[in-house]
Amino acid sequence: MRLAVAQLRTTAGDLSDTVDRMVDAAKQAKEQGADLVVFPFAALTGAMATSTPSQEGFLLDIESALDDLASRAACACLVPISISMGESFFPEAVLISDGNLEAVVLEASLRRFAADVSNKGEQDEASFGGQAALPVFRFGGVSFGVAFDYDGIDEFAASQESVDVLLFISSMSFAMDDNLSVMGSSLGDGTFLDDAEDLGAWLVGVGSLGTYGCEVFAGSSFAVTPWGEIAAQAPSFEQAVMLCDIDPSFEGPLMAPISPEVADRMLVSWNALSFGLAGLAGELGTNKAAVLLDGTLSSCAVAALATDALGPTNVFGLVLTGLGDGRDMVSRTVAQNLRLTTRELPISALSPDAELARDLACAHLKSLARENDAIVLSSLDKTSLALGEGGAAGVVRGVMPFGDVYFSDIIELAHFRNTISPVIPQRAFALLEAPSVAGLEECGITAAERIKFLDYVLASYIEWELPLSEVVDKCGHEEVVSAIIAALGSTEPSRRGTGISLVASSKTLEELNQPLGFAWSDRFRPQEERMKSSEEDAAQDLRDFLEELGVSPDAAADQTNSSARQPDVDEVLGYLRDLSMTGGLMNDALEDGRGGSGRHDASDRHGPDDRPNNGSFWRTFSEN
Repeated sequence: MRLAVAQLRTTAGDLSDTVDRMVDAAKQAKEQGADLVVFPFAALTGAMATSTPSQEGFLLDIESALDDLASRAACACLVPISISMGESFFPEAVLISDGNLEAVVLEASLRRFAADVSNKGEQDEASFGGQAALPVFRFGGVSFGVAFDYDGIDEFAASQESVDVLLFISSMSFAMDDNLSVMGSSLGDGTFLDDAEDLGAWLVGVGSLGTYGCEVFAGSSFAVTPWGEIAAQAPSFEQAVMLCDIDPSFEGPLMAPISPEVADRMLVSWNALSFGLAGLAGELGTNKAAVLLDGTLSSCAVAALATDALGPTNVFGLVLTGLGDGRDMVSRTVAQNLRLTTRELPISALSPDAELARDLACAHLKSLARENDAIVLSSLDKTSLALGEGGAAGVVRGVMPFGDVYFSDIIELAHFRNTISPVIPQRAFALLEAPSVAGLEECGITAAERIKFLDYVLASYIEWELPLSEVVDKCGHEEVVSAIIAALGSTEPSRRGTGISLVASSKTLEELNQPLGFAWSDRFRPQEERMKSSEEDAAQDLRDFLEELGVSPDAAADQTNSSARQPDVDEVLGYLRDLSMTGGLMNDALEDGRGGSGRHDASDRHGPDDRPNNGSFWRTFSEN
């Protein structure tokens, strides 16, 4: 059969226009011989759940949109949708064929439920609480499975369910620390080729395209054979209809397989951020931006990114002069190289108070943006936000293209941008200053080295979810690491209301869930003080904890009632541990529907330098 993937860039929730475009894509696919066309995860309903008051009306309109598509589509379609129920979020895939609609995920759950009831002869809580059925369907004599995240792929690989094709309809947006998030662009250094061989099935990656909210999706859909060759691949950051002929009986090799790409991290990241900024500006109703140029590398990088995203005639620079150290020259040079329209503002004309002068400069920037119907761009980055650098005073409120990008990555991105054309003066790199953290000068000779150390500590704690003690084990410098992590909690108030940030990592600062005003902070603990990592030792730790509370685990295990003995404490602890290791106790897994910590659940998949793409590998019950 011939399968098509329609990689469309849409406006989330614009159901009528999206259906029209799906109808056009289905017609185009049919004309090229397609039997089934698959659409991306975010195309119709967006990537995230709707607010509770809107859920009923949105669901009814989705139903009408699907009915409309069913009556007009030239060939069969598989349409993913996001279903919200209360605080929970469920991904679904609707198969539209011959005017009929089949909810693939729901149908699988109902089949499993019916089988449990039939086997047990009764409907009870345990029957519905068993292992979920994997979403599968048959079409055109081919069996298909559906997965929305990495765990979904792993579940199919570990199950007894055999399918001819696994459709990986990715719900994950671009993240710099997750090379798999760029889909087909990572085939040369990712795990997808191995996944197809493990599955013994065709693996078809369906990538969303565009900016949805603050999340960026790169597209780059692909099709991989069961023996690990690339049969088809769509471009990154472009709309396309990808076609692939699938014959389950064919055992290869392909006559003309596609060579796998090895993603250039900085190239992909710059393109994703540029693509995302253009999309976010469009969502805010403009294609223009204003940026404050103060001679810092971050402000130069933001100006370059905005120019690439929106065009030089749509970017307006406010050059803050009189800052010394050659910063005026840096600002003027980058503005000239980027051909920006600029206005100069001497800092001496504002106020002798440095913080007040900065606030007034921000007010002038907002005025410049208002004059040109532009959005205000801030040069704040993830590192400065994490440490509260600059505080609330003098912070430009607006869109933060680098708000989820570490400062060390901005340095790399700026160097990369200069390989395309040298727009950022070398003086901007020479003026680099590391954030102010006591003892940080011991962690590197140059400012760039100290910044890299600081960011490694932050990423270890935020994205990879290592506890403070393990971060110290890896990095040393106990006092510096403790000060960096303590700053995350103490600077929480200064981060509130700073603006809109493009999402560029698997876990943002907003997902830290640091309670405002929480007085406790962690400290380094020697190995003998830490909780154990093995299941047996973890159970013993909790037994000891219960005994300290005056509860006897053995006595609790021996208690019985008239109907049945209470479960053994070890069984309960083992169950809780199993849940915690699979994300079952995490709010994201319960509420977001995509599992794991933050937005990506990488299971045992690793990022650069064999580091976890997120914290799921490290998330054990004993640690939490």
